[in-house]
Amino acid sequence: MVSHSKSIQISAYFCAVILIPVYAFGSMALFYATYKSTLNPDILITLFITTVAIVVSFFGYKSMYLLIRFIKTIKGSFEFDENGICFNFQGSSNSYSWSELKNSKNYPSCQVFCLIDSNGNHIYSIWEYASNYSQFRKLALEKIGI
Repeated sequence: MVSHSKSIQISAYFCAVILIPVYAFGSMALFYATYKSTLNPDILITLFITTVAIVVSFFGYKSMYLLIRFIKTIKGSFEFDENGICFNFQGSSNSYSWSELKNSKNYPSCQVFCLIDSNGNHIYSIWEYASNYSQFRKLALEKIGI
């Protein structure tokens, strides 16, 4: 079974409390700095600050999106075998075959693997520190190539 321990859940909530405001307001601060730099007559400085603001904002918003999806499903768990997975969340369980999970994605920069069904619906986000993660990833690599 793959699940996140209580200590991982607490650290994820703690990180969310700190990082979500940083991701949201940090990007706004960068764009404000970009706006202020347009008053500078040196165009190269303005272009550099604009480029940095766009790159950092893209990464920040992507990370915030993945963190929010992770927090939504952190209390869930799933069991896996050669046929697929059985996802358990809030008292209900859903089974998925490996072929239904071909749309799943790995985000190495955030250390997260997202299980996505064939309709594009997010099922579960798994942090690398979840129990039995490495065994799951070996089987997922073998079955769906991700």
